[in-house]
Amino acid sequence: MSKNLKSEKEFKEFEKEFLELITKNYPKTSNKIIEAYQFASKAHKNIKRESGEPYIIHPMSVAKILMENNMDYATIIAGILHDLVEDTEITLDDITKLFGETVANLVDGVTKISAVSFKDKKLTEQESMKRLLIAMGNDIRVIFIKLADRLHNMRTIGFIGRERQIRKAKETKEIFIPIAERIGIRKIRSELQNLVFKCLSPDDYENLKKQYEKKFLSKQEDYDKIKNQIEEILNSVEIKADVTGWPEHIYSIFKKNNSQGIAKIRGIYFFKVIVPTEMDCYLAMGYLHKHFSPLPGQIKDYIAVPKANGYKSIHSIMVAPNENVNFQVMIRTKEMDEICEYGISSLWSDKDSDVMFSESIEKFNNLKDIILNDNSNLSGTKEFIDAIKTDLDASTTWVFTPKFKPICLNVNKPTVIDFAYAVSSKIGNNAVSSLVNGRRASLGTELSAGDVVEVLVSETKKAPSRNWLSVVKTSNARNNILAYFKNHHTQKNIELGREILTSELVKQNLTYEDILNSYDDIKQEFNFSSQEEMLSSIGYGSVTVAQIVKFASIKLEQEKCEKTAPVIIDDPIKFSSISFAKCCSAIPYDKIVGVVYKNGVAIHTESCKNIKNVPSSQIVKAHFKPKLSQKFSVNVKIVADDEVGIAAKLLGQISKLKYNLTKTIVRKANEKECEFDISVEVSGENELNGFIKKIKSIKGVNDVVRVYE
Repeated sequence: MSKNLKSEKEFKEFEKEFLELITKNYPKTSNKIIEAYQFASKAHKNIKRESGEPYIIHPMSVAKILMENNMDYATIIAGILHDLVEDTEITLDDITKLFGETVANLVDGVTKISAVSFKDKKLTEQESMKRLLIAMGNDIRVIFIKLADRLHNMRTIGFIGRERQIRKAKETKEIFIPIAERIGIRKIRSELQNLVFKCLSPDDYENLKKQYEKKFLSKQEDYDKIKNQIEEILNSVEIKADVTGWPEHIYSIFKKNNSQGIAKIRGIYFFKVIVPTEMDCYLAMGYLHKHFSPLPGQIKDYIAVPKANGYKSIHSIMVAPNENVNFQVMIRTKEMDEICEYGISSLWSDKDSDVMFSESIEKFNNLKDIILNDNSNLSGTKEFIDAIKTDLDASTTWVFTPKFKPICLNVNKPTVIDFAYAVSSKIGNNAVSSLVNGRRASLGTELSAGDVVEVLVSETKKAPSRNWLSVVKTSNARNNILAYFKNHHTQKNIELGREILTSELVKQNLTYEDILNSYDDIKQEFNFSSQEEMLSSIGYGSVTVAQIVKFASIKLEQEKCEKTAPVIIDDPIKFSSISFAKCCSAIPYDKIVGVVYKNGVAIHTESCKNIKNVPSSQIVKAHFKPKLSQKFSVNVKIVADDEVGIAAKLLGQISKLKYNLTKTIVRKANEKECEFDISVEVSGENELNGFIKKIKSIKGVNDVVRVYE
């Protein structure tokens, strides 16, 4: 949490530190940056943040974060000015005239839309996010400003309402942290992760922090000894090394704690070893392994195989035998370290210049491809944001074509369909099956790194299936599928689909009204935006008419079941069949529940022993409808004297009383008595009690009770 700078003295100290940082780091352009600060300070005068401190502290803090991350002077100025257009009377033209077009474009990239009025406030924020992401694709510096802006807002998030805190934290988790990971800014990513964790799970954060301090910070002296040992080992073999150490941050421990338990977490403390050359990285690791035992399977070479964001280093989790502690060593060169700490901003050769990155540097983080490749053409803002969230996942999976051409998919466990569309949209649209590592596999099969995939296509099939939208994981595949549907949504296909559907409805003795009654379910299943899209999809073959008609048939069955069933299921899900379990034979006035199976429900009494081990997710509440006229079968046991003619007398009396029996089993109970297990139809509890009373009055009958199988 940032310190609240309400007093003038505290503000002056912060301002002095801020101006000194500018002068030190930007000697050639410091006057222009200070001019921007003075301009913003005047524009934000008398405006307060929700914390009560002067508003100018926020743009100052944003600029300070940018300076700490090695950004160029144009980005620093844009960071200072980034809220002016939104919150003051200053226009982009004003900024262009005073500070140039580059700065104005950067400010515009992070300015929220305020000129357009939306009834749904959430839509406004999504629309603004869409614009931000597209702007980021054009000039990567936009996202640095936005990340710095978000980081300071997360530091001071305690001053806003809880609902807004949660919304901002979730947005940070879903969008900004993956972006920081992509462009390799470790410091910002780690701090955002901790702040989001603290906001969304404050109790977990505090509990883990206490455990962390108790378990690991108590060993600080041991870690200091290990640091000295590392320096001595490398110095003795004449490898010049700069060694620093730090504990793992809280959120990372939380993730490991969930899967391993805090007692089993390894490598909780990190040592970074900076050496002159790449060869020294390998030599240093070898010498350290002679003195510290490496844990099996815990050595990772990111120099030979860098991460997707360009990260390079050699990692090893080691054990210090004397101190009996685990620690992780990361060995890298100075250049590798700058990329790790600052991401692509480390490649800026002159901070006093505003020259944009070269195209090769743009490809370093591959964000431009993610943002501008198809996604910016999506018409729906929510659709666009969802696509970006998918592709910003830091996971990547490399798989191969049959000719061993590598294909990189920016998700974990992509499907064969994702792979097919990564190869080409034609192969994706016509895919029918696949061979994964030589074995037949469905199109929905999830792929692992190194898999060799051959997509089998059909010469006659020309349309992707609607169901693929619920399977694919990459936005590239999703966008190609949606584009196909959009391109084939023609009047000709609509009419053809209508003709096919009408013909099938006649065969099934159904009407179009039946389709309309079930359209909500059809729409949800196939992601249709309209009835016309449903018809055109039938016309060009992305869904079959049988798939559509099935929903109408199920809906009719559900309505019939709901109308005729003697019970009401207290659940929004509709069921095609409701039956009564024979084990407890529930009758009206019993307390009952339903057990869900496939599309049906079996009714049991609440006390039925057969449902004790049924998962609660399969249990639904239920109750009988009032004023029922139908009969229900219930199990009854009659104990009577074992004498000649007792069965004929008993069953004759039941028949005389006009009760219908659906089951009768007679057995000897003991030397003097026999038992009758019967199922008798009654209208409910009152009639059952009357039946029991009447049967008990028969001479020779000793007991009558309701039983449960």
